[in-house]
Amino acid sequence: MTDPDSTNTELDDNVPTAEEATEATEVGDGTTDDVADIQAGIYTEHVFTDPLGVQNTTEDSGCQPSLYVHSSVAQWKKCLLQIKLKDSILSIVHVKGIVLVALADGTLAIFHRGVDGQWDLSNYHLLDFGRPHHSIRCMTVVHEKVWCGYRNKIYIVHPKTMKIEKSFDAHPRKESQVRQLAWVGDGVWVSIRLDSTLRLYHAHTYQHLQDVDIEPYVSKMLGTGKLGFSFVRITALMVSCNRLWVGTGNGVIISIPLTESKYK
Repeated sequence: MTDPDSTNTELDDNVPTAEEATEATEVGDGTTDDVADIQAGIYTEHVFTDPLGVQNTTEDSGCQPSLYVHSSVAQWKKCLLQIKLKDSILSIVHVKGIVLVALADGTLAIFHRGVDGQWDLSNYHLLDFGRPHHSIRCMTVVHEKVWCGYRNKIYIVHPKTMKIEKSFDAHPRKESQVRQLAWVGDGVWVSIRLDSTLRLYHAHTYQHLQDVDIEPYVSKMLGTGKLGFSFVRITALMVSCNRLWVGTGNGVIISIPLTESKYK
């Protein structure tokens, strides 16, 4: 247990964050979790962050990956809680009072509130996705469940039962890797590493519904001459304002309107 006074400090605004994590292929031995419990009053809303980024969590840097809790109501810079985890944090989601943290070693850390209503970081559950271990690269909340991208598979996790309910292949190519997930209505959009095609799945039946190749749109905007020999890959994906926003490695952002349908 660390000294509460030593952890109750303001975080540096200029601390860099990682744009992309290194693929985890081997798992080292974990160390004992170190929790810094800070009594800082009652807060109704909190934000979970990984401000150091994965580039600062290597053995050479001497830093261990940590999860930080801040208030989203007031005194945002003040760190309320902190816990050290055994590997880099790649994604954080919140669903109905439960926080799920995806780690680079292929495990999912699940945090709950204690009986007093405060976050209990000392007692969390680790869900292992099996061997060989690889990074859980992305997560998204779909209704009351969480979809996790793990290599070429998508795992459906129920936060309350803390169990995997379903898993399926995201792409016919076994060597493919899921990179981004975006949920809207009854559909979930999935992007694949080094691929220009988006794949749409049904949120309840997990049926593959549609493929959308964005390469023609990027080529039209840049021109085939400017595109050259570089291939189009999807690097960012999100749903906002009834549109699907797609970022590419070519610097082009595509905004696709989402029509009213049984999948929206």
